[in-house]
Amino acid sequence: MTCSAPTTPNGPHAHPRGLQRLGHLVLQSTKYQQALNWYLDNLGMIVSDFQYFSGQRERGPTMSFIRCDRGATPADHHTLALALGPANRYLHSAYQVCDLDALAAGGEFLGERGYLRSWGIGRHIQGSQIFDYWRDPDGFLVEHFTDGDMFDNTVAPGWAPPHRVGPGPVGTAGDQGLPRNRLEIGSPRTGFDGHRASW
Repeated sequence: MTCSAPTTPNGPHAHPRGLQRLGHLVLQSTKYQQALNWYLDNLGMIVSDFQYFSGQRERGPTMSFIRCDRGATPADHHTLALALGPANRYLHSAYQVCDLDALAAGGEFLGERGYLRSWGIGRHIQGSQIFDYWRDPDGFLVEHFTDGDMFDNTVAPGWAPPHRVGPGPVGTAGDQGLPRNRLEIGSPRTGFDGHRASW
């Protein structure tokens, strides 16, 4: 995919350069395992990474990042993320842009229109995307991202407890809706084969 406009010698344009596509959704469920299994069984998705409470792996995961099974063709690290929570709800959607300049220009554009930066610019541990989160005036959360991991169906899921990270190595912390010390995880990929959850 290419960018819709080049950068200037002094940096990105202050207007958006276009979204390339919807990249992923994040949903919360009170019946996390049942919801996860529905996506694995009915849509043929596979797990890229699991998150579990520290010291409680035997109780199973509390979040998963799942991707489309495209066989030997690499797919995004996650098309859907599911989290265990107190209510069934939509958390956010993420839109791919072509590069860091486009991500920054999109942020400038949103900021000029009353959106509030929630978190970023930074780099996720799981999926490796460069990200930037924004809330619109009504509180709706969106993410712009670029440069994420792509996996084929031979990559086994990772399992790891959360650990604290800051806003990311390349940005400033926001304070509008996401904690400064967000829980994220990262670990070598071992364990569960990614095709059915059972704990």
